[in-house]
Amino acid sequence: MKQTILAVSPYVIDLPLSIGGTLALHARAGDDVYALAMCYPGLPNGVIYPESRNPENPFKPFDSEKDFKEKVADVEKDAVAAALGIKEFFAFDYQPHAEALFEREVVDRTVEIIDRVQPDAIITYWPVTNYTDFSGATMAVTRAITERKLKKVPRLLFSETLTSKHTLCFHPDQYVDITPVVRQKREATRMVWEGQAVDYFYNVFSLPTSDWRGRECGVPHAEAFVTLHGGFGEIKRINPLESGRGADPYVLTRAQDLLAMHKRVPYGVYPFATGASGVLDTPTAEKVFYIPRAET
Repeated sequence: MKQTILAVSPYVIDLPLSIGGTLALHARAGDDVYALAMCYPGLPNGVIYPESRNPENPFKPFDSEKDFKEKVADVEKDAVAAALGIKEFFAFDYQPHAEALFEREVVDRTVEIIDRVQPDAIITYWPVTNYTDFSGATMAVTRAITERKLKKVPRLLFSETLTSKHTLCFHPDQYVDITPVVRQKREATRMVWEGQAVDYFYNVFSLPTSDWRGRECGVPHAEAFVTLHGGFGEIKRINPLESGRGADPYVLTRAQDLLAMHKRVPYGVYPFATGASGVLDTPTAEKVFYIPRAET
Protein backbone atom coordinates (compact mmCIF):
# COMPACT_ATOMS: atom_id res chain seq x y z
CA MET A 1 0.00 0.00 0.00
CA LYS A 2 1.44 3.31 -1.07
CA GLN A 3 2.16 5.82 1.70
CA THR A 4 2.83 9.54 1.90
CA ILE A 5 5.66 10.58 4.22
CA LEU A 6 6.44 14.10 5.45
CA ALA A 7 9.77 14.82 7.15
CA VAL A 8 9.95 18.04 9.20
CA SER A 9 13.30 19.47 10.25
CA PRO A 10 14.73 22.79 11.43
CA TYR A 11 17.46 22.70 8.74
CA VAL A 12 18.06 21.13 5.34
CA ILE A 13 21.27 19.47 6.53
CA ASP A 14 19.52 17.44 9.25
CA LEU A 15 17.42 15.34 6.92
CA PRO A 16 20.13 13.37 5.09
CA LEU A 17 22.23 13.03 8.23
CA SER A 18 19.55 11.75 10.59
CA ILE A 19 16.83 10.10 8.47
CA GLY A 20 18.21 10.13 4.94
CA GLY A 21 18.23 6.34 4.75
CA THR A 22 14.60 6.02 5.78
CA LEU A 23 13.47 8.65 3.29
CA ALA A 24 15.46 7.01 0.50
CA LEU A 25 13.94 3.61 1.25
CA HIS A 26 10.41 5.00 1.20
CA ALA A 27 11.10 6.73 -2.11
CA ARG A 28 12.49 3.46 -3.53
CA ALA A 29 9.38 1.63 -2.37
CA GLY A 30 7.24 3.99 -4.43
CA ASP A 31 5.99 6.21 -1.61
CA ASP A 32 5.53 9.96 -1.97
CA VAL A 33 8.15 11.62 0.23
CA TYR A 34 7.96 15.30 1.17
CA ALA A 35 10.18 17.42 3.40
CA LEU A 36 9.96 20.71 5.24
CA ALA A 37 12.85 22.78 6.62
CA MET A 38 11.80 25.62 8.93
CA CYS A 39 15.02 27.59 9.44
CA TYR A 40 15.75 28.61 5.91
CA PRO A 41 17.65 30.13 4.29
CA GLY A 42 19.48 31.02 7.48
CA LEU A 43 23.03 32.33 7.34
CA PRO A 44 26.14 31.17 5.45
CA ASN A 45 27.99 28.58 7.48
CA GLY A 46 31.11 29.95 9.14
CA VAL A 47 33.09 26.78 8.43
CA ILE A 48 32.57 27.08 4.69
CA TYR A 49 32.44 30.88 4.50
CA PRO A 50 34.57 32.26 7.38
CA GLU A 51 34.09 35.81 6.13
CA SER A 52 30.39 35.52 7.07
CA ARG A 53 31.36 35.59 10.75
CA ASN A 54 31.61 39.36 10.50
CA PRO A 55 28.43 40.59 12.30
CA GLU A 56 28.37 43.75 10.21
CA ASN A 57 27.84 41.74 7.05
CA PRO A 58 26.82 38.15 7.90
CA PHE A 59 26.14 37.33 4.26
CA LYS A 60 29.68 37.76 3.01
CA PRO A 61 30.89 36.71 0.46
CA PHE A 62 27.38 37.08 -0.98
CA ASP A 63 25.77 40.34 -1.96
CA SER A 64 22.66 39.79 0.17
CA GLU A 65 20.48 37.21 1.88
CA LYS A 66 18.59 36.79 -1.40
CA ASP A 67 21.86 36.17 -3.24
CA PHE A 68 22.90 33.53 -0.70
CA LYS A 69 19.52 31.85 -0.90
CA GLU A 70 19.61 31.60 -4.68
CA LYS A 71 23.24 30.52 -4.99
CA VAL A 72 23.54 28.16 -2.02
CA ALA A 73 20.44 27.44 0.03
CA ASP A 74 18.07 26.68 -2.86
CA VAL A 75 20.74 24.64 -4.59
CA GLU A 76 21.38 22.53 -1.46
CA LYS A 77 17.68 21.94 -0.86
CA ASP A 78 17.03 20.80 -4.42
CA ALA A 79 20.16 18.63 -4.51
CA VAL A 80 19.24 16.84 -1.27
CA ALA A 81 15.73 16.25 -2.60
CA ALA A 82 17.10 14.75 -5.81
CA ALA A 83 19.60 12.55 -3.96
CA LEU A 84 16.98 11.07 -1.60
CA GLY A 85 14.01 10.94 -3.97
CA ILE A 86 12.03 13.65 -2.17
CA LYS A 87 9.07 14.68 -4.29
CA GLU A 88 8.86 18.26 -2.96
CA PHE A 89 10.99 20.09 -0.40
CA PHE A 90 9.19 22.97 1.31
CA ALA A 91 11.10 25.70 3.15
CA PHE A 92 10.17 28.37 5.66
CA ASP A 93 12.34 31.43 6.20
CA TYR A 94 12.86 31.57 9.97
CA GLN A 95 16.29 32.50 11.27
CA PRO A 96 18.01 29.78 13.31
CA HIS A 97 18.60 30.04 17.07
CA ALA A 98 15.61 32.32 17.55
CA GLU A 99 12.28 32.17 19.36
CA ALA A 100 10.31 32.36 16.12
CA LEU A 101 9.78 28.58 15.93
CA PHE A 102 7.71 28.70 19.11
CA GLU A 103 5.18 31.20 17.75
CA ARG A 104 1.62 30.51 16.61
CA GLU A 105 2.49 31.52 13.04
CA VAL A 106 4.78 28.51 12.63
CA VAL A 107 1.98 26.18 13.72
CA ASP A 108 -0.40 27.80 11.23
CA ARG A 109 2.09 27.41 8.38
CA THR A 110 2.84 23.83 9.41
CA VAL A 111 -0.88 23.02 9.33
CA GLU A 112 -1.03 24.38 5.78
CA ILE A 113 1.76 22.03 4.67
CA ILE A 114 0.24 19.02 6.45
CA ASP A 115 -3.18 19.66 4.89
CA ARG A 116 -1.60 20.15 1.48
CA VAL A 117 0.40 16.90 1.63
CA GLN A 118 -2.00 14.87 3.84
CA PRO A 119 0.73 12.47 4.95
CA ASP A 120 0.12 9.04 6.41
CA ALA A 121 3.09 9.67 8.69
CA ILE A 122 5.26 12.58 9.78
CA ILE A 123 8.86 12.11 10.86
CA THR A 124 10.32 14.85 13.04
CA TYR A 125 12.71 15.00 16.01
CA TRP A 126 12.60 13.81 19.60
CA PRO A 127 11.53 16.84 21.66
CA VAL A 128 13.79 16.21 24.67
CA THR A 129 16.90 17.96 23.42
CA ASN A 130 19.33 20.71 24.33
CA TYR A 131 19.02 22.21 20.83
CA THR A 132 16.09 24.64 20.76
CA ASP A 133 15.62 24.67 16.99
CA PHE A 134 14.84 20.96 17.07
CA SER A 135 12.43 21.52 19.96
CA GLY A 136 10.72 24.34 18.11
CA ALA A 137 10.22 22.39 14.89
CA THR A 138 8.90 19.37 16.76
CA MET A 139 6.55 21.44 18.92
CA ALA A 140 5.09 23.06 15.80
CA VAL A 141 4.30 19.60 14.41
CA THR A 142 2.85 18.19 17.62
CA ARG A 143 0.74 21.31 18.19
CA ALA A 144 -0.55 21.10 14.62
CA ILE A 145 -1.63 17.49 15.19
CA THR A 146 -3.06 17.88 18.69
CA GLU A 147 -4.52 21.40 18.64
CA ARG A 148 -5.80 21.87 15.10
CA LYS A 149 -8.41 20.19 12.94
CA LEU A 150 -6.58 18.54 10.08
CA LYS A 151 -7.92 17.03 6.90
CA LYS A 152 -6.07 13.86 7.83
CA VAL A 153 -4.39 13.00 11.14
CA PRO A 154 -1.01 11.36 10.50
CA ARG A 155 0.98 9.00 12.63
CA LEU A 156 4.02 10.61 14.20
CA LEU A 157 7.59 9.37 14.63
CA PHE A 158 10.48 11.03 16.39
CA SER A 159 14.06 10.65 15.19
CA GLU A 160 17.27 11.56 16.98
CA THR A 161 19.29 14.61 15.93
CA LEU A 162 22.01 14.58 13.33
CA THR A 163 24.78 14.01 15.90
CA SER A 164 22.64 11.96 18.32
CA LYS A 165 24.38 13.82 21.16
CA HIS A 166 21.73 16.54 21.20
CA THR A 167 19.01 13.95 21.86
CA LEU A 168 18.34 13.18 25.51
CA CYS A 169 16.44 10.20 26.99
CA PHE A 170 15.83 8.71 23.52
CA HIS A 171 14.73 5.06 23.68
CA PRO A 172 13.64 3.89 20.21
CA ASP A 173 10.92 1.33 19.61
CA GLN A 174 11.30 1.06 15.83
CA TYR A 175 14.24 0.66 13.51
CA VAL A 176 14.88 0.93 9.79
CA ASP A 177 17.57 -1.20 8.18
CA ILE A 178 19.31 1.38 5.96
CA THR A 179 22.27 -0.83 4.99
CA PRO A 180 21.32 -0.89 1.27
CA VAL A 181 21.26 2.92 1.08
CA VAL A 182 24.19 3.98 3.27
CA ARG A 183 26.08 5.28 0.25
CA GLN A 184 22.99 7.12 -1.00
CA LYS A 185 22.63 8.75 2.42
CA ARG A 186 26.25 9.92 2.26
CA GLU A 187 25.75 11.24 -1.25
CA ALA A 188 22.79 13.30 -0.05
CA THR A 189 24.92 14.68 2.79
CA ARG A 190 27.56 15.69 0.26
CA MET A 191 25.03 18.07 -1.28
CA VAL A 192 25.36 20.52 1.65
CA TRP A 193 28.30 22.58 2.92
CA GLU A 194 30.04 22.13 -0.45
CA GLY A 195 30.63 18.50 0.49
CA GLN A 196 32.41 19.27 3.75
CA ALA A 197 29.45 18.06 5.84
CA VAL A 198 30.59 14.51 5.04
CA ASP A 199 33.80 14.91 7.05
CA TYR A 200 32.30 17.19 9.70
CA PHE A 201 29.07 15.33 10.42
CA TYR A 202 28.45 12.20 8.36
CA ASN A 203 31.67 10.27 8.99
CA VAL A 204 32.04 11.57 12.54
CA PHE A 205 28.48 11.32 13.85
CA SER A 206 25.89 9.99 11.40
CA LEU A 207 27.79 6.89 10.31
CA PRO A 208 28.76 5.67 13.81
CA THR A 209 25.20 6.38 14.99
CA SER A 210 23.70 4.22 12.25
CA ASP A 211 26.29 1.54 13.08
CA TRP A 212 25.29 1.73 16.74
CA ARG A 213 21.57 1.53 15.99
CA GLY A 214 22.28 -1.36 13.66
CA ARG A 215 23.91 -3.28 16.50
CA GLU A 216 20.74 -2.79 18.52
CA CYS A 217 18.57 -4.54 15.95
CA GLY A 218 21.00 -6.93 14.30
CA VAL A 219 21.82 -5.23 10.99
CA PRO A 220 24.92 -3.33 9.79
CA HIS A 221 23.26 0.11 9.72
CA ALA A 222 19.91 1.38 10.98
CA GLU A 223 17.98 4.52 11.85
CA ALA A 224 15.90 4.55 15.03
CA PHE A 225 12.56 6.09 15.96
CA VAL A 226 10.12 6.60 18.81
CA THR A 227 6.45 6.43 17.82
CA LEU A 228 3.69 8.63 19.17
CA HIS A 229 0.82 7.03 17.28
CA GLY A 230 1.02 3.28 16.85
CA GLY A 231 0.76 1.39 13.59
CA PHE A 232 3.42 3.20 11.57
CA GLY A 233 6.18 0.68 11.26
CA GLU A 234 4.24 -2.48 10.55
CA ILE A 235 5.95 -4.64 7.98
CA LYS A 236 5.23 -3.10 4.62
CA ARG A 237 4.62 -5.53 1.77
CA ILE A 238 5.02 -4.17 -1.72
CA ASN A 239 4.80 -5.52 -5.23
CA PRO A 240 8.42 -5.70 -6.46
CA LEU A 241 7.23 -5.56 -10.06
CA GLU A 242 5.72 -2.14 -9.45
CA SER A 243 8.15 -0.66 -6.95
CA GLY A 244 11.25 -0.59 -9.11
CA ARG A 245 14.80 -1.89 -8.78
CA GLY A 246 16.25 -2.08 -5.31
CA ALA A 247 13.01 -1.61 -3.38
CA ASP A 248 13.11 -3.06 0.11
CA PRO A 249 9.81 -4.54 1.37
CA TYR A 250 10.88 -3.88 4.94
CA VAL A 251 10.84 -0.13 5.33
CA LEU A 252 9.96 0.37 8.97
CA THR A 253 9.89 -2.81 11.04
CA ARG A 254 9.09 -3.00 14.71
CA ALA A 255 12.15 -3.29 16.93
CA GLN A 256 10.88 -6.35 18.78
CA ASP A 257 10.49 -8.23 15.49
CA LEU A 258 14.08 -7.53 14.48
CA LEU A 259 15.43 -8.33 17.93
CA ALA A 260 13.58 -11.62 18.01
CA MET A 261 14.76 -12.43 14.50
CA HIS A 262 18.45 -11.69 15.00
CA LYS A 263 18.81 -12.28 18.75
CA ARG A 264 21.37 -9.50 18.98
CA VAL A 265 22.00 -7.14 21.86
CA PRO A 266 23.31 -3.58 21.72
CA TYR A 267 26.77 -2.63 22.85
CA GLY A 268 25.13 0.22 24.74
CA VAL A 269 27.99 2.70 24.32
CA TYR A 270 27.95 5.56 21.86
CA PRO A 271 31.02 5.13 19.63
CA PHE A 272 33.21 8.20 19.44
CA ALA A 273 34.60 8.46 15.94
CA THR A 274 36.38 11.80 16.09
CA GLY A 275 40.14 11.93 16.06
CA ALA A 276 42.38 14.75 17.19
CA SER A 277 41.44 16.77 14.12
CA GLY A 278 37.71 16.41 14.73
CA VAL A 279 37.09 14.90 11.30
CA LEU A 280 37.11 11.38 9.92
CA ASP A 281 37.98 10.86 6.27
CA THR A 282 35.80 8.59 4.18
CA PRO A 283 38.35 5.78 3.53
CA THR A 284 38.97 5.44 7.26
CA ALA A 285 35.26 5.59 8.01
CA GLU A 286 34.59 2.77 5.55
CA LYS A 287 37.20 0.60 7.28
CA VAL A 288 35.87 1.31 10.77
CA PHE A 289 32.16 1.02 9.96
CA TYR A 290 31.15 -1.64 7.48
CA ILE A 291 29.88 -0.11 4.25
CA PRO A 292 28.53 -2.44 1.55
CA ARG A 293 30.41 -2.06 -1.71
CA ALA A 294 27.33 -2.28 -3.91
CA GLU A 295 23.69 -1.48 -3.24
CA THR A 296 21.30 -4.37 -3.71
